[in-house]
Amino acid sequence: MRWIIKVTQADINEGLRGSCVSCPLARAAVRKLNSPVMIGDRLIVCWGGQRHKAEEFRLPPVAINFIDDFDHGRPVAPFKFQLGHEYEL
Repeated sequence: MRWIIKVTQADINEGLRGSCVSCPLARAAVRKLNSPVMIGDRLIVCWGGQRHKAEEFRLPPVAINFIDDFDHGRPVAPFKFQLGHEYEL
């Protein structure tokens, strides 16, 4: 399964730098997936998915670059990216 994750200006405004659960990507992913998530440097982990297990997804380069820019206080803008199933934990 694949999802389009849309990071909004509100996600950016309310997101917390350096937070793996409250950054803009996490906020957007929780909204789309309706599941708790944790964002890593290159991965996103979701709990309680369709099979009620933790699932891990690889982030695309655009999302990885966004995280780096946001966490270092550089300007960022709303964007969207595709998240697809990679493998289960």
